[in-house]
Amino acid sequence: MFDLLGERSGIAPDAVAVIDHAGFRTYGTLYAEVLQLALAMHHHGVRHGERVGLLCSNRTEWVVVCHAASAAGAITVPFSTWSTRDELDFLIRDSGIVALFTLERSGDLAYEADLLSLAPELTQGAASSRYPALRSIVVLDAGYSGPFQSLAGYMKDAAQGEPLPAAVRALPEEDGLVLYTSGSSATPKAVRLKQIGIVRNGFNIGERQGLGPKDRVLLSPPRFWSYGSANAMSATLSHGAALVLQERFNPSEAIRLIEQHGCTSLYTLPGMTNAILRDPGFSRERVRSLRTGLTIGSAQDVMKAANDLGAAEICNIYGSTETYGNCCVTPHDWPLE
Repeated sequence: MFDLLGERSGIAPDAVAVIDHAGFRTYGTLYAEVLQLALAMHHHGVRHGERVGLLCSNRTEWVVVCHAASAAGAITVPFSTWSTRDELDFLIRDSGIVALFTLERSGDLAYEADLLSLAPELTQGAASSRYPALRSIVVLDAGYSGPFQSLAGYMKDAAQGEPLPAAVRALPEEDGLVLYTSGSSATPKAVRLKQIGIVRNGFNIGERQGLGPKDRVLLSPPRFWSYGSANAMSATLSHGAALVLQERFNPSEAIRLIEQHGCTSLYTLPGMTNAILRDPGFSRERVRSLRTGLTIGSAQDVMKAANDLGAAEICNIYGSTETYGNCCVTPHDWPLE
C-alpha cells in the first residue's frame, strides 16, 4: 500500500489525494506525512509484522496511519468507532496490537476515558498488565494535551532520528489489514487481508467505476469496513483520484460535499441513497456532478441510485470482508438494463 502511494506521489505530487473536514492533502504532502509517521513508529519500536490499532472515523489521519504502518512493516487493525468499553477490551486483547492510534472521543463514545480505565499504566510509561503487547496509546486530535501521548509529541520524538530503513517495509504478500467482522452472532472475527490483494482488488474496482485523476470519490461508510478500507481507498488512490471523506454519514452534509467538491463517484448503500433522496435539501442540480460509484441492493435500489440520485453509471456489487470488500462488480459502462 505504501509503495502505491509513493508511485502516485511521484506521478502527480500536486494533485489532491484526500479531502476531509479539516482541509486537503496533495499526494506529495500525504506521502511526506506518511514517511514522517512511519519513522516515528520505527523510532518507538514498532517492528516488521507487528500490529497497530486504529480507532478513527473518516479522517485523513486514518489514511496516514494506515500507510505509515505499511511503510514501517506493520499491519493496521482498524477498530469499529462504535465500540463500547467492553468491545474495545476484546479487540485490544484479541488483536495483540503494540500501539493504538485513537481519537479522544467520537460522538457519545469517550475513548480516552475508556482506555484510561482499561490501561492506566500506559499514561505513566509502564507496561499494561491487561494488554502485555500494548506499548503506547497515541491520540490523533490536534492540540491534544491529555494523559496519553499526543500525535505531535509522538512525531517530535523521532524528528531527529535516522532515516527509515527501506528493508522494514511490508512485502506484497504480507498482511496489510486485519478487519473485524460485525460479530452479529458471536464475538467479531478477525480477517487478514494481504497488501497485494488490497491494491490489486482496489485497482480493479476503480477500473470498473472508470475512475481517473479528475474524479472525486465521496466515502461516507466507515473505514473499519472493507467497503471503505480495502476497497474505496486503493480504488481511488490507484487511479490518482481524490478521496472525499465524510466523517459520519448525514444526508444533508453528503449533498453539500458532492456539490462543494464536485464528487463524480460515491460509495453508497440503499438506506443512504434513500436518506439523500428524502432530504429536504436534495435536488438533482446539487448532485449533477455524480457519474458513477458503488452500491449493493435489489434492482430497484440500483435504479434509484442511477435514475433518481443521478449516478447513471453506478456499479452493482457483491462481496464480503474475506473478498476484500467486493468479488463481483458490474462495469460502469454496462447499460442499466
